[in-house]
Amino acid sequence: AELKPSCKKFQGMAKAKLEKEIETWFDDLPEELADAFLEYTEIDDDSISFNIGEEEHSFTVNYPKDYPANKEDQFFLSSEDDALASLVSEVNEWAGKGRITVAALMSDIAERFIKTNGKAEEEENEDDDMEMFADEPEKAPKAKKSAAELEIEKKLEGGGFLEIGSAQATLRIINDLKNIKKQKPEELGFAADPVVDKSKGLQNLYHWHIKLFGIDKDSPLFNDIQAFKKKTGQDYILLEMRFSKDYPHVPPFVRVVKPRFQFRTGHVTLGGSICMELLTNSGWNATNDIESILMQISSELICGGARLDSGSGNYEYSEHEAWEAFIRAANTHGWNVNGLNQNMFPKV
Repeated sequence: AELKPSCKKFQGMAKAKLEKEIETWFDDLPEELADAFLEYTEIDDDSISFNIGEEEHSFTVNYPKDYPANKEDQFFLSSEDDALASLVSEVNEWAGKGRITVAALMSDIAERFIKTNGKAEEEENEDDDMEMFADEPEKAPKAKKSAAELEIEKKLEGGGFLEIGSAQATLRIINDLKNIKKQKPEELGFAADPVVDKSKGLQNLYHWHIKLFGIDKDSPLFNDIQAFKKKTGQDYILLEMRFSKDYPHVPPFVRVVKPRFQFRTGHVTLGGSICMELLTNSGWNATNDIESILMQISSELICGGARLDSGSGNYEYSEHEAWEAFIRAANTHGWNVNGLNQNMFPKV
């Protein structure tokens, strides 16, 4: 089916997300994978072109247009180079078993190539090794950390975050937070930060507030927000995101705090929770990160025809009504929400 005009801009979100993930993969490239000489050459609206090996064998990766939210379509490799026939077949079989990130895909490709081709190429080029490495220029230094990233690390060292939850979840949330802080809010379309606990005066990594303002200017929702701004001074959608100690193996809970939405528009329930299979056990995957979740929510708001309830004023949704509506909607759709409830969050 053809996308609605207001949804077409989100086809480019997948491309932008992939470009960022690919750049990050190369920035953090482990030394053991450098021998694959994997090179990214081009990305278009549905595929990515790569070269691999010193002989620059070329291959293409087709990706889902709504990556990373798509839970059915997978990455698919193709190549006209006979030298990559076995690699392409093996990777496609592996990638078809479940949703993966492009970073995981690139690492798998590099590892398989090194395992099957590395030894042969090493023997062939053994006599040239010394000369090659002598002439090889030094690797460019990694990009400097942003002020926001440094601030996060400072808080970690100085006890700026509440010590709750689990070590695994905390590390993953911090990593997701750092990835978001590497980018400008105006480019992402949102600003996200952990909430400061009033009793402790420290930020709670398991409780976030998100200001969503990157709304398509051609959408009715944008006009609604401008009208809401004139009344209240608020020109964004305030979201709340909460995590359990089992994140990323358990989905976060996401709800709108304010403004209130018209019923059954933009995948926002009557109680303000976000109605998406992605946020239930049925659609969740541990490879999802906070940035990709928020990008998908932004997309669903527009594609779902979200409209604000102009008659509700500045009245906020409560967490209790959000949970009730979330469970009710999930049951209606037949989505698994076992274990998801208000008691799953770490206690302060």
